[in-house]
Amino acid sequence: MQILQKQNYREATLFIVDDDDIDAIALERALRKLRLLNTVIRARDGREALELLRAGKVSSP
Repeated sequence: MQILQKQNYREATLFIVDDDDIDAIALERALRKLRLLNTVIRARDGREALELLRAGKVSSP
């Protein structure tokens, strides 16, 4: 008999930093296909990523 253990899940935002629109769209489509419910935030470059982090739009671990 298999005993199922209660797993603790935590909500996580996926932060994509990618300057290529086609790659970013492909990644977002793949995530949707997996039916992930995570929020996805995209920055187009390192500068935008830092601005989002500093503005508190994305929380760092």
